[in-house]
Amino acid sequence: MSILAPLSFLASTATGPMSLAGIGLSGLLQAQRSLSAAAIDRVNAKSAAEDARLARERGARREQTIRQQTERDIARQRARFARSGVQIAGSPLLALEDLAATGELDALDARAGGEAEALRRERQATQRQLSSVSHAIGGVVGAGSSLLSGGGALFRPR
Repeated sequence: MSILAPLSFLASTATGPMSLAGIGLSGLLQAQRSLSAAAIDRVNAKSAAEDARLARERGARREQTIRQQTERDIARQRARFARSGVQIAGSPLLALEDLAATGELDALDARAGGEAEALRRERQATQRQLSSVSHAIGGVVGAGSSLLSGGGALFRPR
């Protein structure tokens, strides 16, 4: 019996627990990285949801501003007609109706633009939430997989 046999046995029994600890630490670090990424995604999802709310509010304010401006423009045009003695019928009436219709279309466009931006931000929020769940699950599964494959390699007969 060689003197190397006991040394080899001692080395293999000492490296086993150390290798297992390294594998465990690697799995835990992988899980921690994934959980950190999930937390970042959750924060980004909340931010995107807030951006969606703000986009809707901006669209509604813009819509209201356009309607108010249209009302002022119509009032100004009526005052001009009145100063010059023009009856509000026929062509002048059509001009006012056209002004009102154009203003309403602009107001509706502003609301639609705000809504489109809000929907885009809501999709981002949903994607971030799903990514958060995916990161969390992937971290746990990856850590478990790392532990199982590393542990299996340690206890595999050589």
